[in-house]
Amino acid sequence: MLLNNALEKDPNYVEARYQLGLAYLISGKFDQAEKELSKVRRQAPAMQEVRLDLAQLYLATQRVDEAAAEVDQFEQGNPPTSISREYQGRIFAVRNDVAQAEQAFREAMELDAQNVSARLALAQVYLRLRWDGEARALLNATIKAFPKNKGAYYMLAALEGSQGKKEQALQAYQQITAIDPNDVGALYMTGMLYLDIGKQEQAQQIADKLLTRFPKHPAGSRLKGMLFYVQGNYENATIELRKSLQSMNDIGGHYFLGLAEYRAGRYELALSQFQAALDLQPSHAQSRLMVAMTLLQQKRLEDSINQASRVLREDEQNAMAHNVLGSAYLAKGEYDKAMEHLDRAVALDPSLADVYMKKGLFNLSQGDRAEAEIELNRAVEAAPEVLNTRFLLVSLYLRQQNYAGAIETLQAGLTGTAEDALLYNYMAAAYFAQKKPEEAVQALVKAKAAKMDYLTPYFNLANYYISAGKRQEAIEEYRAILKIDPQQIKALISLASLHEIMGDSVAAKSDYEKARATETIDGYLALAGYLLRSGEKAKMTEVVDAAYAAHAESLAVLELRGKLKLERDNLAEAVKMFEAMDKVKPGTGLPLLVAAWLQAGEKDRAIALAQEQIDGHPDAPGGYLLMAAIHRELQQLDQAEADLNQGMAKAPNAPVLSLQLAQLYAVTQRTEQAIATLNDLLKSQPNFVPGIYALGTLYDQVGNKRRAVELYKEVLAQSENHTAALNNLSYLYADNYDNSQEALALAVKAFRNEPANPGIMDTLGYALLKNKRVDEAVTVLNKAAALLPKVAAVRLHQGMALLAAGQKGEAREALQAAVELGPGAEAEQATKMLESTK
Repeated sequence: MLLNNALEKDPNYVEARYQLGLAYLISGKFDQAEKELSKVRRQAPAMQEVRLDLAQLYLATQRVDEAAAEVDQFEQGNPPTSISREYQGRIFAVRNDVAQAEQAFREAMELDAQNVSARLALAQVYLRLRWDGEARALLNATIKAFPKNKGAYYMLAALEGSQGKKEQALQAYQQITAIDPNDVGALYMTGMLYLDIGKQEQAQQIADKLLTRFPKHPAGSRLKGMLFYVQGNYENATIELRKSLQSMNDIGGHYFLGLAEYRAGRYELALSQFQAALDLQPSHAQSRLMVAMTLLQQKRLEDSINQASRVLREDEQNAMAHNVLGSAYLAKGEYDKAMEHLDRAVALDPSLADVYMKKGLFNLSQGDRAEAEIELNRAVEAAPEVLNTRFLLVSLYLRQQNYAGAIETLQAGLTGTAEDALLYNYMAAAYFAQKKPEEAVQALVKAKAAKMDYLTPYFNLANYYISAGKRQEAIEEYRAILKIDPQQIKALISLASLHEIMGDSVAAKSDYEKARATETIDGYLALAGYLLRSGEKAKMTEVVDAAYAAHAESLAVLELRGKLKLERDNLAEAVKMFEAMDKVKPGTGLPLLVAAWLQAGEKDRAIALAQEQIDGHPDAPGGYLLMAAIHRELQQLDQAEADLNQGMAKAPNAPVLSLQLAQLYAVTQRTEQAIATLNDLLKSQPNFVPGIYALGTLYDQVGNKRRAVELYKEVLAQSENHTAALNNLSYLYADNYDNSQEALALAVKAFRNEPANPGIMDTLGYALLKNKRVDEAVTVLNKAAALLPKVAAVRLHQGMALLAAGQKGEAREALQAAVELGPGAEAEQATKMLESTK
């Protein structure tokens, strides 16, 4: 007001206008601040410090480019200052240029050792990157140098809390209250931590202090409401929490009030509070999960599934979301979907079942989980029947190979209802794992009787019969499925595949035609693959065109049709297919498009496309991956490595970049570096399936077969249909571990996933040969060799099968081809076998 009065008397009083702009800036009135500071810059262009004040304003209003322009203009005409370097660091941090941000902040600290905000900004970058060690060291050093700085203690408290170190977080908040006894936020968080570690008396004292000293502040009511909630006094909890929301309308208040209403059984009121939290922050996973749980409690299953699925779209690794989703599917009777998610829940967080086993309730407050999640887990205690603890526990037992415990738990759950089908099906899995096939078959028969239209036991029986060489029994299981559902695409393709393996081309083609008649994508692609393997390329193209006409937005169809067009040098049509893929799912068509341009000799167009992605999305990994792939194809491997390192600096939380870097190391014979890179990746991303698989292949290649087997099994534990892991593990079992029956079961599963893949056909044929099913092995390996005539291993296996079938002339031809494709272990083995046939 005083400064405005001065300007009314003298509008050219620049210093008064400058101070007015700063006053507006400090009080958060950014529009007025920008207006006054811009006038100052026009009236007094020599006042260069105004540029930094405007940069601060632009950063506060998330106008990063304008902030950068002001800082650049300042530093062009003036020596860098601690403040200009700090703002430059903040700009780099927003743009995810971590290396430049760190350098700028350190320069700011060197220019002015008293610049605490630069230190805290650098610590914030470290925290965002989860570089906890660096953040803690910097914060402790800041506290030592500036023991009265509350900001450093607040950040340290947040760091300790995120790691579950509640006592240390409590000490940090207590330090803040010692510095400033009137800091309401620190007092409130002190009370919340007392509450969380079970010290209710101390929490009560803090609540009373807040209510007495700050009666108009909502923190006292909020803490008191939480205290009532923990004590089970939900009526009073709702009263106090509602009171706090009147002047503290935040996510936490709505969330906790929702929990209190949920525990009181007032589900509609609970839903309204969780929705209010989501209105404030749609990405708040805990609130959305509680919406899903409340809907599940109300038997609104489809709505519950929708909400839990939305959580998983944002975070596929959320164990609780998988748990809720699995429970909803189980209540709907969709058993396979249910167990897929319940198994995934236990794989991500074994304590979901383990805590039930020990206590009967959740207690998952470790790690960097939000404070609200603790209360989510407590809410589950109110309705344990909502989450299916029996199946979580069974899944955990199976993972621990405690098969007796799994069977006992399953048997205890039998009720004579249709749900017994799922129990018997899992019992069979435990019996199979114990090498008790007779008991397993009996359990599967009981599963079919309990629920005739639950198809998984039929498939499991068929898989067992195939691996045991009982082909006719397997065929009968598939036919039984088709009596229940004549359009069941998986059964049709499985039956067709079995007939194809047996060499019955008439029955196989008939079954594939029936699969295609379902008009499903899988049906079209299965027939197309069979026609390709049978040498009927023209008919295969017709089927793919028909698939495109029926499913023009299928990624698989678009990719296959695009590759076929590229084979025929129809570049324009191939580009059209790959661009269509990218419209359906951004990013999927670009690698194929780049490959097409390179194949056509259009190197500049490929590079331009990758650069466009980098420029448009500098903090996303896609563009860097494309550029690295281009340089690899052009044999510019050093440049490809530089591309990936640049991407890792710009997008530090993209594991796929580390994966590609490891694969580049492997290609350039730097195997130890590749293994080290993948091991480091898996320390921070232990559930990253592509990384686990890649590490398995590396150990496989260097001869550490035991470790490779372990890693392939780990992949399948998380993704049971991972075709490449199924294939590789099958080959290891057949070639190194003399486990031919398990090898065949895995190979059949892989072949069913990708029947057109000749590499998988080779593994299947080899597994059939190891199981002494020679005629079938010859049929499959002859097809594999026709598709991969220049691969020594395939020709060797073909020769072995033909030799076992007594077809010595054809065998010698295949073995001679393997020799000529050498040198290598396959060529040496083929040479020895040729000698033995003389």
